[in-house]
Amino acid sequence: MLFTKTPIELQKELEKFFHLPYNVKSTNYPLINMVGKKDEVMITAEIPGIDPDKIDISVQDNFLTISGERVQKMPEQLRIRERNMGSFTRTVKLPFRIDTETVEAKYQQGVLCIFAKQIEQDKPRKIEIKSL
Repeated sequence: MLFTKTPIELQKELEKFFHLPYNVKSTNYPLINMVGKKDEVMITAEIPGIDPDKIDISVQDNFLTISGERVQKMPEQLRIRERNMGSFTRTVKLPFRIDTETVEAKYQQGVLCIFAKQIEQDKPRKIEIKSL
């Protein structure tokens, strides 16, 4: 026999499983997309339900870090909790070093968009060959 538990026992196991708090400290939160050209990049992160004032963005060398905290009062008789709560930090490696003076961030409808450009001195430049 494949299953040794009754359907009612399985249902209770599933209910127990889904009532456990979700661990927000996952290294894959928030989920991101990164697109760009050879000297520009746009990073989007899905962070619904968070006050933009509670989100921190930092850039060091070619690493971008997004951190923050989702705080929400939970009713005492909460039946299901699938949305994660608590603090989070996500660091991603960028394809190049960023000019921190050009970084812009916008937050709309739960999506954080970060726009950045490559640092000027790291951009490839054409070297002129002189005749002797």
